[in-house]
Amino acid sequence: MRPLSHVPQNFRPHAERLRTTGVPCVIRATLGTPYVPAEPDGAVHLDSLLAWAFVATRPYPIRFEGRPASVVPIPPLAVLWVSPEGLPLFAASDLYPQGATLRGREYWHRRYPVDRAELGTRLRASLTAGRWKEYRIPLSTIRAPVLQGLALGDPDGLRDLLQSVSHVGKKGAMGFGRVLEWAVEPRADAPEVVVRTILDRRRVPVAYWVEQDASWSVARAARSAWTPPYWYEPWSELVTVPEA
Repeated sequence: MRPLSHVPQNFRPHAERLRTTGVPCVIRATLGTPYVPAEPDGAVHLDSLLAWAFVATRPYPIRFEGRPASVVPIPPLAVLWVSPEGLPLFAASDLYPQGATLRGREYWHRRYPVDRAELGTRLRASLTAGRWKEYRIPLSTIRAPVLQGLALGDPDGLRDLLQSVSHVGKKGAMGFGRVLEWAVEPRADAPEVVVRTILDRRRVPVAYWVEQDASWSVARAARSAWTPPYWYEPWSELVTVPEA
């Protein structure tokens, strides 16, 4: 495996050790409200949640190196592969809805604060353009009792990080995707079996399959981000996308 060139030196041996000693885990999030998925298939990127939790709870100095994004280490999570650019493929599947699910639509409203109008210097405000423009934006939601995924790493460390994640999906500040409880349960499956399942349930660079000389389906290929932060488009490349 290539060295992790964009993360701290003291993290690299730890990540490589977890690849062989990590414990297969089932991770479940019990939800109290519908969530707004960022992906059409309803997937929630588990490694993205863990990266956010690590930055939010640890004093980690981000090294941007002239870029608007930086690789964030996730110490409790194993690294399966490192790209030629030094980007890590974390051993975590996406989280998917389990049980009875219901897709719906709700609306994000923005209204002019009429209760504070007397505090303004102007008594008239445009509600169709500018600062006080009102919005009514539809949001696709998924109501599911549980989101579930797989990971390879340190169960206690994963459990500790996830306790700081209170919401999943988009618009968490509006109450969507509230997590009532996180559960991290070790499972007895062989690590190599769990790793293959993880790869089938997350975005994986085609370069990984080519390097490993492994099979993959052209029908499932698309250009997409595949490691946190997922919003950083320059790191997007040809990946395999999980089947619905």
